[in-house]
Amino acid sequence: MCSISLEKYYLLKNNYYEMLYRRGYYVEKKVLNLNYSQFKKKCIEKKRYFKSFKIINHLNDTNNKIIGFYNNKGLIDVNYLGLKIEKAKTNNSNSIIFITKRYLSKQTNIALSHFRRNFNIEIFFEYEILINPIKHFLVPKHVLLAPDIKRKILKSYNVKDSQLPKIKLSDPISKYYGAKKGNMFKIIRFSENIGVYLSYRIIN
Repeated sequence: MCSISLEKYYLLKNNYYEMLYRRGYYVEKKVLNLNYSQFKKKCIEKKRYFKSFKIINHLNDTNNKIIGFYNNKGLIDVNYLGLKIEKAKTNNSNSIIFITKRYLSKQTNIALSHFRRNFNIEIFFEYEILINPIKHFLVPKHVLLAPDIKRKILKSYNVKDSQLPKIKLSDPISKYYGAKKGNMFKIIRFSENIGVYLSYRIIN
């Protein structure tokens, strides 16, 4: 494996674990702080290390386990999907992230709809993980709010979901935080004139 590919896989794996950490999953410090030299050594010791992901528990929900699968070659077809979901089931994981280079076929999307009845499944393209959206200098800080906090904010402003600005479910920030329809983001911006100010958006 060439060094350019290895650097790409290192970035992908680091960004993946940071994303889970920011979603509230328990990611060990040694995983978050793994440097490139350590990553390279692990890849030499274990050839498939670059595409293997740990099963991780959520800090606030012990029943919420997530596992990731990275297909760096071909298409995610129905057979691949079934095998990986079976592996997730064996490991008692109810949330799954698939990372792929290519679009899913019509058949795979149909199968995906079926599997989503029992699993929380997310699909990311490789480039979506390689680029960390929250680190872009133009992107303000987003905080995904818990349902009870959302209710308090709506009540305090005496507004409904429909009256607030929207952010798409497909937006990179929404995908990064694993947001669902109806969730609310608190957005924190800084202005030289008025200092810190807040705004809110509903995912739709």
